[in-house]
Amino acid sequence: MERADRVGALRNHLYINHRSYGGLEVLPSELFYAGRMHTEIPADEQYPKSLQHLRDFLEGFTAHTPNWAMKRAKELLADTEFRWVNKVDKPGTIMIIAPYRTTINNYCLLVHNLSESAKGEWMYE
Repeated sequence: MERADRVGALRNHLYINHRSYGGLEVLPSELFYAGRMHTEIPADEQYPKSLQHLRDFLEGFTAHTPNWAMKRAKELLADTEFRWVNKVDKPGTIMIIAPYRTTINNYCLLVHNLSESAKGEWMYE
């Protein structure tokens, strides 16, 4: 298909992704489809309700104090709207990971090497 596309033999392309939730189509769209692939899933259906709540909860915070993560975790665990994704009748749980410095450096290097549009809006907030 790639060779056919290079010589202009393809008349139609499939740039609509019906299965990518949560912006998962952004990176492959940028890497393989010159940014032309997009999802047809409405924005309000991109994330389960529990993740939408978590995203909204975290938007107002910044990590400027040493106890920030612990305070936010306690606050979120006390929030009755914080639920499991696949078992909405159960209270949500949190796993906090503190990676080694080398791992953080590797993450930063990988993110730095991504194209700007593949990084997503959260990189600039």
